[in-house]
This record gives sequence, structure tokens and C-alpha cells, in this order.
Amino acid sequence: MDSPSNNSTQTWLTAITGIAAALGAVLAKKRFTRKAPPHSPAHDSALQALAAKLDSNHKEVLSAVAAQSTAIEKRLDALESAVARFDERTKFLSTFGSAEPLEVKIHHNVAP
Repeated sequence: MDSPSNNSTQTWLTAITGIAAALGAVLAKKRFTRKAPPHSPAHDSALQALAAKLDSNHKEVLSAVAAQSTAIEKRLDALESAVARFDERTKFLSTFGSAEPLEVKIHHNVAP
């Protein structure tokens, strides 16, 4: 069995260890927490200027994307009409009903 002095020593060591752990946690929190940056009117005005610059750049990007999409849409419309004209021109070839390719003989005029 444990003697009374041994139990008392063990109790004191447990209490001291608990207090040391609590102090260590407080010191660690003070050491490793981030401090808020100083808040000043100059800092606010710099942030507002940055926000205004970002907004203007955002508007420029949106207008450039809109212009690019308009140009792409025009090119797609032109391509669509060209494909439709090509389809109309080649429609008569499909009326032959032959699965074989159509051969066209080319005659060259050769001077004697």
C-alpha cells in the first residue's frame, strides 16, 4: 500500500503539472495568435481605391468578353450560311441514288 506521504506528494505533483500545463497553454496562445493589423483611415482609403480599380478592370473584362462573343457569333452565322449554301449545291449529287462515288472525267485540250 501507499504511504500517506507518498499520496500527498503525488497529489502535489499532479496539481503542479496541471498548473504548468495551463500556463504553457496561455503562453502558447499569446505567442502564436495573430494580431489584427492597425486600422487607420489611410488603410481604408487604400482598400477603397483597390476595390474601385478591381471594379473598373472587371467592367473592362466584361466588355471585352461581350465584344469577343459578338464577333464569334457573327463568324458562326457566316459559317452556318456557308454550310447551308454548300449543302444546297451538293444536294443534286445525292439524287443519283448510287452509293458509288461519282467520277468526273476531265478532258484537256492539247494543241497538236
